[in-house]
Order: sequence, then structure tokens, then C-alpha cells
Amino acid sequence: MAELPVREMVLYKHGVGFFVREGAIEGERLTLTFRQDEINDVLKSLAVFDRSGGQVLGIHYQTPMDRAARLANSSIHLSDQTSLGDLLRDLRGRRLLLGIEVSPGIVDTFGGRVIGVDEWETEHGRRPHLVSLLGDDWQVRAFRFADLRTVTIEDGLAQHDLSYFLDTSMSEDTRRTVSVRLSAGEHQLVVFYVAPSPTWRVSYRLVAESEEGGTKGKALLQGWGLLDNRLEEDLDNVRVTLVAGQPISFIYDLFTSRIPERPLVQDEARIAPGPIEFAAEASLAMYDEDVAEGVLAMRAERAAPMMKRSLPRAEMAQSMAVSTETKDSGEFFQYLVTAPVSVKRGESALVPILSSEINYERELLYNGAKL
Repeated sequence: MAELPVREMVLYKHGVGFFVREGAIEGERLTLTFRQDEINDVLKSLAVFDRSGGQVLGIHYQTPMDRAARLANSSIHLSDQTSLGDLLRDLRGRRLLLGIEVSPGIVDTFGGRVIGVDEWETEHGRRPHLVSLLGDDWQVRAFRFADLRTVTIEDGLAQHDLSYFLDTSMSEDTRRTVSVRLSAGEHQLVVFYVAPSPTWRVSYRLVAESEEGGTKGKALLQGWGLLDNRLEEDLDNVRVTLVAGQPISFIYDLFTSRIPERPLVQDEARIAPGPIEFAAEASLAMYDEDVAEGVLAMRAERAAPMMKRSLPRAEMAQSMAVSTETKDSGEFFQYLVTAPVSVKRGESALVPILSSEINYERELLYNGAKL
């Protein structure tokens, strides 16, 4: 879909993204390609607009059917091993033009109706050996299959059946195409849709600078958003918004041509291990004199900086430019990355979303269950 690149995307924590494609095209048709697992979300959300005043006449996609049922409507069935032999076999009775190499480098054309294909048994199985053709003069000619160079189908129904077979075979791919019919002329299109997308993650860094005594100080808190490019194209200068929160989401099967018994609703709860909670700081009165001295020594040892560094904290804060606007959006929270993001196909990226100085105070915590 490089003809209509992604310009903006909004990523959520529940595995769904909102995408905006925009660009100029000329013609009466736009083809969009999606993964098979994306097509249901696309069909329930796809919206196409023409900023140049043209018209969107319709959106078309191939009706999914059982592959065996679709191929049963075709007179042509090709295998993966001997497809050309299978084609000539299924074209029995149809008119063809065969290009036969009669001598090295010289190809002659013979027309007529296919009688059949004779096979020979080889060490690799049965293989086509002879092709027989009935000419207009009622003369039967046999040609070595190895000398066959071209096949021209003159029968219109056979042409249609072959095209139908190939289209059906292609529909079994992991990708699905959606065609947008447009009015004639030039168009400035913008396309909106929702599709599955890997959940974005966040990674934090904390750089502490202790005051005298080592129990208090200031710390630099950094936050980086991790996102993946699952699309089959490079993302170039895309506006990215990262939304903290998991909206209720479900999959409704719009692609399959059947009446579902009920909507497929799936609300997947994620359970993460929680932090160990403490009621209070351990008091030195809990220990005898020898243990108390050990606790004081442990406190002094743990008062060392959290991250060893050679740069002052202020310089480290300036080195990471955070181009993010935060926005409270109801029950969710958004990070609008104002600097355009570029990510190659199949790659991931980290974008800065937070950089702030905070005050900290060290605490020694005691967990009675773990002593």
C-alpha cells in the first residue's frame, strides 16, 4: 500500500491501533492489502474520503467461501507438481495453439482440439510424455511434451476457468485485498481504519543524585515508549500517539459470508504480578544493638547512587529531547509524540515520552514474611 502511505497512527494497550493513510492517486480504483487477521477490524471501521471533491463509489472484496466449494465450480484443477500437464489434461476438447520446438531454436505453431496427455512412469512418478491434438483436417498429431514451448488458449470458457482457478488459489494467501471504486480523475484520498497492532510498552530509567548524607536527593526520571512496525512497509515521518489504557474490544466476523450464531466477544484480562507492599519502615528498636549496627551499615551502603554516571544529572536531562504532549482523555491518558517517527518494516523503535526531575528519599523496608 505504498501508493497511500501511513501518515498517523494511534496505538493502544489492548492490541489494536487506529491508522490514517493519505495521499494523491489518479484513476478509478485504489487497492488496499491487509493481513487475513486484520480484515474483520478493517471491514467494521474502514472510511474513505476524497478531499479533492471526487466520489467514493463503493468498496469491494472477495466473498470468502470454502476453497473446495469454490474450486468445484471450475473445470480446471492444477497440482503443484505437474501443473502444465494438468492444464492440458483439463483442457481436453478445447481449442489450443501449441508452440512446438521442431528443431533447435525453431518453434512452429499447431492448432486444434486437445485429445489428451499420455504419461510415462519414471523413477520420480508418472510424468507427461505425449500431447495429442486433433487438427481441423481431422488429423491427429502427437507431440513430445518436452518439446512444448507455448500454449495459447482459444476457448473463452477455458480462459475464464483458468483465471477463476488462479484467483481462488491466490485468495488462500495470508493477505486480503480491498478495492475502492472511485470517480474518474485525480483524487486526494484519506483512509481511516482500525486494525490489530502489537501493544506498545514503556521502559523507565531512574538516575539519582544524592545530597549530603545519602538519604535524600534529586532524581531524573526518563520514560521511553517501545513500538513495533508490524506493517509490510516502512513508516516514514508518521505522527504517533501512545494511549495508556485498554478499551473494551471485541472481534466481529464480518468477512465470512455466514450468519454467526453470536458475536465473538473477547475481553482478555492481563494479570501482572503486583509489588510487595510494606506497612512501615523497619524501626531500629526492633533489633538488638549488634543487629542495629548492621542495619545502619546496610543503609549507608544502599545510599550509593542508583546508576553510576560520569555526567551531571542536568546534562543528562538535556541530552534527551522529549517531543511529547500529554493529554488526559477521559479514563485514558495519551502521549502525543510531536516529532515524526520513522521505523523500517519489521523493526521496532523507542521514542522518548517522559523526562522529569523528582525529589526522592531513601527508605529501608522490612518484609516480615521473608525476614
